[in-house]
Amino acid sequence: MEKIALVGPFNSKMQASFQKIMPEGFEFFLVPSTEDYDKLRDADYIVFRTLELREATIKNLHRTKFIQRWGAGYDIVDIKAAGEHNIPVAVMSGINSTQVAEMTILLTLAVLRNLIKVHHGIMNEQWPKNEFMKRMFVINGKLVGIVGLGNIGAKVAALFRAFGAEVQYFDMARRTAEMEMEYGVRYVSFEELLKTSDIVSLHVPLEGTTKHLMNKETIALMKPTAVLINTSRGNVIDEAELCDALSKDRLLGAGLDVFENEPVLKGSPLRSLQNVVMSPHVGGNTVDNSDNMAGRAMENIVNVSKGQPVRSADLVNAQYLRKR
Repeated sequence: MEKIALVGPFNSKMQASFQKIMPEGFEFFLVPSTEDYDKLRDADYIVFRTLELREATIKNLHRTKFIQRWGAGYDIVDIKAAGEHNIPVAVMSGINSTQVAEMTILLTLAVLRNLIKVHHGIMNEQWPKNEFMKRMFVINGKLVGIVGLGNIGAKVAALFRAFGAEVQYFDMARRTAEMEMEYGVRYVSFEELLKTSDIVSLHVPLEGTTKHLMNKETIALMKPTAVLINTSRGNVIDEAELCDALSKDRLLGAGLDVFENEPVLKGSPLRSLQNVVMSPHVGGNTVDNSDNMAGRAMENIVNVSKGQPVRSADLVNAQYLRKR
Protein backbone atom coordinates (compact mmCIF):
# COMPACT_ATOMS: atom_id res chain seq x y z
CA MET A 1 0.00 0.00 0.00
CA GLU A 2 1.47 3.37 -1.06
CA LYS A 3 0.94 6.17 1.42
CA ILE A 4 0.09 9.80 0.70
CA ALA A 5 0.64 12.41 3.42
CA LEU A 6 -1.75 15.36 3.29
CA VAL A 7 0.34 18.04 4.97
CA GLY A 8 -1.36 21.11 6.42
CA PRO A 9 -5.04 21.92 6.98
CA PHE A 10 -7.17 19.75 4.69
CA ASN A 11 -10.85 20.19 5.44
CA SER A 12 -13.44 17.43 5.18
CA LYS A 13 -14.37 18.40 1.61
CA MET A 14 -10.75 18.17 0.47
CA GLN A 15 -10.32 14.82 2.18
CA ALA A 16 -13.53 13.52 0.62
CA SER A 17 -12.30 14.61 -2.81
CA PHE A 18 -9.17 12.49 -2.34
CA GLN A 19 -11.06 9.53 -0.99
CA LYS A 20 -13.51 9.56 -3.89
CA ILE A 21 -10.85 9.28 -6.62
CA MET A 22 -8.05 7.41 -4.88
CA PRO A 23 -7.09 4.27 -6.87
CA GLU A 24 -6.70 0.89 -5.25
CA GLY A 25 -3.30 0.46 -3.67
CA PHE A 26 -3.14 3.99 -2.20
CA GLU A 27 -4.17 5.45 1.14
CA PHE A 28 -3.72 8.85 2.74
CA PHE A 29 -3.05 10.11 6.24
CA LEU A 30 -3.07 13.59 7.75
CA VAL A 31 -0.12 15.66 8.92
CA PRO A 32 -1.93 18.77 10.17
CA SER A 33 1.00 20.69 11.69
CA THR A 34 4.80 20.90 11.76
CA GLU A 35 4.70 19.17 15.14
CA ASP A 36 3.53 16.06 13.26
CA TYR A 37 6.36 16.08 10.71
CA ASP A 38 7.88 12.90 12.17
CA LYS A 39 4.99 11.07 10.44
CA LEU A 40 6.47 12.03 7.08
CA ARG A 41 8.97 9.18 7.35
CA ASP A 42 6.10 6.88 6.28
CA ALA A 43 5.08 8.96 3.25
CA ASP A 44 5.67 7.75 -0.30
CA TYR A 45 4.08 10.97 -1.56
CA ILE A 46 3.41 14.35 0.01
CA VAL A 47 0.62 16.75 -0.89
CA PHE A 48 1.00 19.97 1.08
CA ARG A 49 -0.65 23.33 1.55
CA THR A 50 0.01 26.30 3.82
CA LEU A 51 2.86 24.70 5.80
CA GLU A 52 6.49 24.89 4.67
CA LEU A 53 8.86 22.16 3.56
CA ARG A 54 12.45 23.27 4.06
CA GLU A 55 15.80 21.49 3.70
CA ALA A 56 15.91 20.31 7.32
CA THR A 57 12.71 18.35 6.74
CA ILE A 58 13.39 17.28 3.16
CA LYS A 59 16.76 15.66 3.93
CA ASN A 60 14.96 13.17 6.19
CA LEU A 61 12.39 12.12 3.58
CA HIS A 62 14.13 8.83 2.79
CA ARG A 63 10.97 7.14 1.51
CA THR A 64 9.32 10.02 -0.33
CA LYS A 65 9.23 9.81 -4.14
CA PHE A 66 7.30 12.95 -4.99
CA ILE A 67 6.08 16.25 -3.48
CA GLN A 68 2.89 17.86 -4.79
CA ARG A 69 1.92 21.42 -3.89
CA TRP A 70 -1.81 22.02 -3.37
CA GLY A 71 -1.97 25.17 -5.48
CA ALA A 72 0.19 27.07 -7.96
CA GLY A 73 2.92 28.70 -5.83
CA TYR A 74 6.04 26.94 -4.59
CA ASP A 75 7.87 29.53 -2.49
CA ILE A 76 7.07 27.52 0.67
CA VAL A 77 9.07 24.49 -0.44
CA ASP A 78 12.84 24.25 -0.97
CA ILE A 79 12.77 22.93 -4.52
CA LYS A 80 16.56 22.86 -4.76
CA ALA A 81 16.95 20.68 -1.66
CA ALA A 82 14.22 18.38 -2.95
CA GLY A 83 15.96 18.06 -6.29
CA GLU A 84 19.29 17.28 -4.65
CA HIS A 85 17.52 14.42 -2.86
CA ASN A 86 16.03 13.41 -6.22
CA ILE A 87 12.46 14.24 -5.21
CA PRO A 88 10.41 15.90 -7.97
CA VAL A 89 8.24 18.83 -6.86
CA ALA A 90 5.13 19.81 -8.77
CA VAL A 91 2.53 22.54 -8.54
CA MET A 92 -0.95 22.57 -10.05
CA SER A 93 -0.38 24.98 -12.92
CA GLY A 94 -3.50 26.91 -13.83
CA ILE A 95 -5.69 24.90 -11.43
CA ASN A 96 -7.02 27.91 -9.51
CA SER A 97 -6.62 30.61 -12.14
CA THR A 98 -10.37 31.20 -12.41
CA GLN A 99 -10.77 31.47 -8.64
CA VAL A 100 -7.89 33.94 -8.23
CA ALA A 101 -9.01 35.97 -11.24
CA GLU A 102 -12.51 36.34 -9.78
CA MET A 103 -11.04 37.36 -6.41
CA THR A 104 -8.99 40.02 -8.20
CA ILE A 105 -12.15 41.55 -9.65
CA LEU A 106 -13.95 41.25 -6.31
CA LEU A 107 -11.21 43.14 -4.47
CA THR A 108 -11.06 45.79 -7.18
CA LEU A 109 -14.80 46.44 -7.02
CA ALA A 110 -14.79 46.42 -3.22
CA VAL A 111 -12.12 49.14 -3.20
CA LEU A 112 -13.65 51.25 -5.97
CA ARG A 113 -17.17 51.07 -4.50
CA ASN A 114 -16.16 51.31 -0.80
CA LEU A 115 -18.16 48.13 -0.26
CA ILE A 116 -16.83 47.25 3.19
CA LYS A 117 -17.36 50.72 4.61
CA VAL A 118 -20.91 51.14 3.32
CA HIS A 119 -21.79 47.65 4.55
CA HIS A 120 -20.53 48.43 8.03
CA GLY A 121 -22.39 51.74 7.92
CA ILE A 122 -25.68 49.95 7.36
CA MET A 123 -24.86 47.38 10.05
CA ASN A 124 -24.28 50.32 12.42
CA GLU A 125 -27.78 51.67 11.61
CA GLN A 126 -26.49 54.36 9.24
CA TRP A 127 -27.40 55.05 5.61
CA PRO A 128 -24.07 56.32 4.19
CA LYS A 129 -25.27 56.89 0.65
CA ASN A 130 -24.36 60.55 0.25
CA GLU A 131 -21.12 60.19 2.20
CA PHE A 132 -19.62 57.71 -0.27
CA MET A 133 -21.25 58.63 -3.59
CA LYS A 134 -18.49 61.15 -4.29
CA ARG A 135 -15.83 58.46 -3.71
CA MET A 136 -17.22 55.64 -5.84
CA PHE A 137 -15.81 54.63 -9.21
CA VAL A 138 -16.40 52.02 -11.93
CA ILE A 139 -14.01 49.70 -13.78
CA ASN A 140 -15.53 50.64 -17.12
CA GLY A 141 -13.27 53.02 -19.04
CA LYS A 142 -10.28 52.53 -16.76
CA LEU A 143 -6.78 51.56 -17.88
CA VAL A 144 -5.72 48.35 -16.12
CA GLY A 145 -2.09 47.30 -15.81
CA ILE A 146 -1.40 43.60 -15.28
CA VAL A 147 2.02 42.63 -14.00
CA GLY A 148 2.60 39.01 -15.03
CA LEU A 149 0.55 37.61 -17.91
CA GLY A 150 0.46 33.92 -17.01
CA ASN A 151 -2.59 31.69 -16.56
CA ILE A 152 -4.11 33.97 -13.95
CA GLY A 153 -3.06 37.26 -15.52
CA ALA A 154 -4.63 36.28 -18.85
CA LYS A 155 -7.96 35.45 -17.16
CA VAL A 156 -7.84 38.69 -15.18
CA ALA A 157 -7.30 40.58 -18.44
CA ALA A 158 -10.37 38.95 -19.96
CA LEU A 159 -12.54 39.80 -16.96
CA PHE A 160 -11.42 43.43 -16.83
CA ARG A 161 -12.06 43.78 -20.56
CA ALA A 162 -15.56 42.36 -20.04
CA PHE A 163 -16.15 45.25 -17.62
CA GLY A 164 -15.16 47.71 -20.34
CA ALA A 165 -11.59 48.42 -19.27
CA GLU A 166 -8.54 48.77 -21.50
CA VAL A 167 -5.72 46.41 -20.51
CA GLN A 168 -1.96 46.75 -20.77
CA TYR A 169 0.62 44.40 -19.31
CA PHE A 170 4.25 43.92 -18.38
CA ASP A 171 5.98 40.56 -18.16
CA MET A 172 9.67 39.62 -18.24
CA ALA A 173 8.79 37.36 -21.17
CA ARG A 174 6.75 39.34 -23.67
CA ARG A 175 3.98 37.37 -25.35
CA THR A 176 3.75 36.96 -29.10
CA ALA A 177 1.84 39.47 -31.18
CA GLU A 178 -0.78 36.79 -31.83
CA MET A 179 -1.28 36.17 -28.09
CA GLU A 180 -1.48 39.90 -27.36
CA MET A 181 -4.18 40.20 -30.00
CA GLU A 182 -6.03 37.16 -28.65
CA TYR A 183 -5.96 38.52 -25.08
CA GLY A 184 -6.76 42.06 -26.19
CA VAL A 185 -3.77 43.53 -24.35
CA ARG A 186 -0.78 45.68 -25.22
CA TYR A 187 2.75 45.44 -23.88
CA VAL A 188 4.38 48.35 -22.06
CA SER A 189 7.42 48.78 -19.85
CA PHE A 190 7.00 48.27 -16.11
CA GLU A 191 7.61 51.98 -15.49
CA GLU A 192 5.02 53.09 -18.05
CA LEU A 193 2.48 50.62 -16.65
CA LEU A 194 2.84 52.04 -13.16
CA LYS A 195 2.71 55.65 -14.33
CA THR A 196 -0.38 55.31 -16.50
CA SER A 197 -2.60 52.56 -15.01
CA ASP A 198 -5.71 53.32 -12.98
CA ILE A 199 -5.64 49.79 -11.57
CA VAL A 200 -2.43 47.76 -11.12
CA SER A 201 -2.92 44.03 -10.55
CA LEU A 202 0.01 41.79 -9.53
CA HIS A 203 0.26 38.19 -10.81
CA VAL A 204 3.91 37.17 -10.47
CA PRO A 205 5.58 34.34 -8.53
CA LEU A 206 7.73 35.17 -5.52
CA GLU A 207 11.40 34.90 -6.46
CA GLY A 208 14.53 36.99 -6.19
CA THR A 209 13.55 39.50 -8.85
CA THR A 210 9.99 39.98 -7.60
CA LYS A 211 10.49 40.34 -3.84
CA HIS A 212 9.45 43.89 -2.97
CA LEU A 213 8.79 44.58 -6.63
CA MET A 214 6.42 47.20 -5.29
CA ASN A 215 8.58 49.36 -3.04
CA LYS A 216 8.94 53.03 -2.17
CA GLU A 217 10.23 53.96 -5.61
CA THR A 218 7.81 51.91 -7.70
CA ILE A 219 4.75 52.81 -5.61
CA ALA A 220 5.71 56.48 -6.01
CA LEU A 221 5.39 56.08 -9.79
CA MET A 222 1.69 55.23 -9.49
CA LYS A 223 -1.07 57.79 -9.90
CA PRO A 224 -2.59 59.08 -6.63
CA THR A 225 -5.97 57.99 -8.00
CA ALA A 226 -4.75 54.43 -8.71
CA VAL A 227 -5.64 51.17 -6.99
CA LEU A 228 -3.14 48.39 -6.27
CA ILE A 229 -4.40 44.79 -6.16
CA ASN A 230 -2.30 41.82 -4.99
CA THR A 231 -3.50 38.23 -5.25
CA SER A 232 -0.03 36.76 -5.94
CA ARG A 233 2.36 36.65 -2.97
CA GLY A 234 2.61 39.02 -0.02
CA ASN A 235 6.33 39.67 -0.27
CA VAL A 236 5.94 41.08 -3.77
CA ILE A 237 4.96 44.30 -1.96
CA ASP A 238 6.98 46.16 0.66
CA GLU A 239 4.06 46.39 3.06
CA ALA A 240 5.51 49.21 5.16
CA GLU A 241 5.88 51.40 2.09
CA LEU A 242 2.40 50.54 0.88
CA CYS A 243 0.94 51.46 4.27
CA ASP A 244 2.81 54.76 4.18
CA ALA A 245 1.45 55.59 0.72
CA LEU A 246 -2.11 54.64 1.66
CA SER A 247 -2.02 56.60 4.91
CA LYS A 248 -0.93 59.72 3.01
CA ASP A 249 -3.51 59.23 0.22
CA ARG A 250 -0.74 58.67 -2.31
CA LEU A 251 -2.98 55.90 -3.65
CA LEU A 252 -6.75 55.70 -3.83
CA GLY A 253 -6.71 52.26 -2.25
CA ALA A 254 -5.49 48.68 -2.25
CA GLY A 255 -7.05 45.22 -2.31
CA LEU A 256 -4.95 42.48 -0.75
CA ASP A 257 -5.46 38.73 -0.49
CA VAL A 258 -1.82 38.04 0.48
CA PHE A 259 0.54 39.61 3.00
CA GLU A 260 4.17 39.72 4.07
CA ASN A 261 3.22 38.18 7.40
CA GLU A 262 0.19 35.91 7.64
CA PRO A 263 -2.09 36.07 9.48
CA VAL A 264 -2.44 39.85 9.72
CA LEU A 265 -2.35 40.38 13.48
CA LYS A 266 -3.62 43.14 15.73
CA GLY A 267 -0.45 45.25 15.55
CA SER A 268 -0.36 45.47 11.74
CA PRO A 269 -0.72 49.05 10.43
CA LEU A 270 -2.91 47.66 7.65
CA ARG A 271 -5.70 47.18 10.17
CA SER A 272 -5.93 50.91 10.86
CA LEU A 273 -6.27 51.99 7.21
CA GLN A 274 -9.64 52.90 5.75
CA ASN A 275 -8.67 52.59 2.06
CA VAL A 276 -7.63 48.94 2.01
CA VAL A 277 -9.77 45.82 1.55
CA MET A 278 -8.31 42.53 2.80
CA SER A 279 -9.12 38.84 2.50
CA PRO A 280 -7.21 36.03 4.30
CA HIS A 281 -5.32 34.42 1.38
CA VAL A 282 -8.40 32.64 0.07
CA GLY A 283 -8.23 33.72 -3.57
CA GLY A 284 -7.58 30.21 -4.87
CA ASN A 285 -9.78 28.35 -2.40
CA THR A 286 -13.35 27.45 -3.27
CA VAL A 287 -15.30 24.34 -2.37
CA ASP A 288 -16.14 23.63 -5.99
CA ASN A 289 -12.46 23.42 -6.95
CA SER A 290 -11.45 20.73 -4.45
CA ASP A 291 -12.31 17.87 -6.79
CA ASN A 292 -10.20 19.40 -9.57
CA MET A 293 -7.21 19.88 -7.27
CA ALA A 294 -7.42 16.40 -5.78
CA GLY A 295 -7.70 15.00 -9.31
CA ARG A 296 -4.56 16.82 -10.47
CA ALA A 297 -2.62 15.65 -7.42
CA MET A 298 -3.65 12.02 -7.94
CA GLU A 299 -2.88 12.21 -11.65
CA ASN A 300 0.70 13.27 -10.92
CA ILE A 301 1.09 10.79 -8.06
CA VAL A 302 -0.11 7.86 -10.19
CA ASN A 303 2.26 8.87 -12.98
CA VAL A 304 5.21 8.86 -10.58
CA SER A 305 4.08 5.52 -9.17
CA LYS A 306 4.13 4.07 -12.70
CA GLY A 307 7.53 5.56 -13.48
CA GLN A 308 6.01 8.10 -15.84
CA PRO A 309 6.66 11.87 -15.84
CA VAL A 310 4.32 14.36 -14.22
CA ARG A 311 2.83 17.14 -16.31
CA SER A 312 5.75 19.19 -17.62
CA ALA A 313 3.97 22.45 -16.81
CA ASP A 314 3.61 21.30 -13.18
CA LEU A 315 7.21 20.21 -12.51
CA VAL A 316 9.18 23.08 -10.93
CA ASN A 317 12.55 21.59 -9.96
CA ALA A 318 13.65 19.67 -13.06
CA GLN A 319 16.94 21.57 -13.14
CA TYR A 320 17.91 20.27 -9.70
CA LEU A 321 17.01 16.59 -10.13
CA ARG A 322 19.82 14.11 -10.46
CA LYS A 323 19.85 12.00 -13.58
CA ARG A 324 18.24 8.68 -12.82
